[in-house]
Amino acid sequence: MMKMVAILGALALSTACACSNTPEAASPADDDCRGDVAEDVGNAAEVAGQGIEAGVETGAAGVEQAARATGGLVTGGTDKADEEWKKGGEKTDAESHEGAAEVAAAKKSPCRNR
Repeated sequence: MMKMVAILGALALSTACACSNTPEAASPADDDCRGDVAEDVGNAAEVAGQGIEAGVETGAAGVEQAARATGGLVTGGTDKADEEWKKGGEKTDAESHEGAAEVAAAKKSPCRNR
């Protein structure tokens, strides 16, 4: 499990770093706000960390959803399994939206947050 988290972390960090290198049209106001490379790396690491956290939480909710549906199947048949699956799906959906909002907040430029 830890190996998988480490691999996902490295992947997310490399993706975040690659995305931060995308050239954008710079305005004169951005020049005053631009930090150094260390700040960019720090921001990329924060975004990657939020992405990893969101992915792990959503994945855990999905595993819980599947487990509840399996338990429902055993205890109450297909109707109970379907009911449990839908309940779990709502939680998984909420987790994914919450995680997406956290990642989006982390991606905001520090200049725009001032």
